[in-house]
Amino acid sequence: MERRLGHFSEAHKTSDLAASRGFDNFHLRWELYVLAFVEGDSKEMAEQVAWFDGKSPNTQYAFLSLEAETEAYRGHTRAAQEFSSRAAAAAVQAGDLEAAASCHLKAAWRKTVFGDMPEARKEVASAVELVPQSEDVEAWGAEVLARTGNAARAQTLAQDLAKRFPRHTIIHRYWLPMIEAQCALAAKKHAEAIERLREAEPLEARSCNYSYERGEAYLAAGQGSAAAAAFQQILDHPGLVRNCLPGALAHLQIARAYAMQGDTAKAKAAYQDFLTLWKDADPDIPIFITAKAEYAKLQ
Repeated sequence: MERRLGHFSEAHKTSDLAASRGFDNFHLRWELYVLAFVEGDSKEMAEQVAWFDGKSPNTQYAFLSLEAETEAYRGHTRAAQEFSSRAAAAAVQAGDLEAAASCHLKAAWRKTVFGDMPEARKEVASAVELVPQSEDVEAWGAEVLARTGNAARAQTLAQDLAKRFPRHTIIHRYWLPMIEAQCALAAKKHAEAIERLREAEPLEARSCNYSYERGEAYLAAGQGSAAAAAFQQILDHPGLVRNCLPGALAHLQIARAYAMQGDTAKAKAAYQDFLTLWKDADPDIPIFITAKAEYAKLQ
């Protein structure tokens, strides 16, 4: 909790106290890795990676998924995919098919952001194949499919969810508005998309992607100031966002928001932050190529 609130010294004290009392398990090591990531401590991160090496599949899959997020955050799409595939395989080996499906869906969402829509759809198909009757998998899969432009399939899945779970609070107050928002964006109905996202706002803590998607909607609607505020919310809470991809791409998106407002100085600085963060990113990522071209035009 301390780390999520940005109280990193207190988070260290809590972890040290747990270790002094003999606690040494997955949860503690996972938290130490995340805390080290937020603080930029690569040595500590490597120590936690070493601890997880060779552990059983039911311990490894969540950590491999965490490593996939770190690689994606740095723009290493191929490395992220490798870790994600290993995480899904380990989860299957451990008998946790929901977790395996989640690994595929995380990869699918990242691929929509990176610009690889065909592969994103394949990841969704793999997730649904593993657990076809899971409401969480179907809901997130529908939202991802809407992001890929397959609004028809997303809407079909949304209708199925609404019918099967008429009193499911999370489905009706979070997932359905999120799915509808992405379908509206695909149809260039920006005002409708923003309104649907507002419906999901009370439950935004379920996902570090929420502020990012809200910012995307404001950008698409040409509302630079509102978009900048949404992306700034991500940048202001590194302990909560941790190594999730929106934490990296918020630098790029806020640059676009500043450029939209005509604030070239702030836009340049934000683009520089992003390009520095992705200095050794895979060069063929569509959003990376576009970002460099946009920055060049500001010079």
